[in-house]
Amino acid sequence: MELTLNEKIERDMRDQDLVRIMNKASMSFSKQLSLDEIQTCHVNAMWKAHQHYNPKFGTLFLTYLYKGVQIECLRELKFKQKNSDFGPVHSNIHDRKDYSFSVELEEEIDLLPNKQMVRDKLSGLSVKEIAEKFGLNRETTRRKIKKSLARLAMRMK
Repeated sequence: MELTLNEKIERDMRDQDLVRIMNKASMSFSKQLSLDEIQTCHVNAMWKAHQHYNPKFGTLFLTYLYKGVQIECLRELKFKQKNSDFGPVHSNIHDRKDYSFSVELEEEIDLLPNKQMVRDKLSGLSVKEIAEKFGLNRETTRRKIKKSLARLAMRMK
């Protein structure tokens, strides 16, 4: 019998290896977010990972979850800053505008049709490596990435 989504999440939230990965991903936010807020980020990231993770793209579930926790923590910080009258929460972020930009960039990348290709390119993979990963030729991959980055640039203006 297949487990329900809630049962999978409950099981994985008790898995010490996954908990360690999530704690490592959220470690840099421990001074800006409370333990409850970080735990909420963990649960949200786990839920989204179970909903959206697709192994055919070649990413490990742990990597997907790790990045998901970081994104959820950034969103939580953005929400906290937006609703705070006390100025920036993150002591390492000197310019609130730069911080908001990075969160907006993550959100805009999520809207792109070739978002995984763009993420792979931004993480340092070559066009050749990305093409092999997706089973496409290099030129097609290069055009898709170029078109997605142009779309992203237009949205971010």
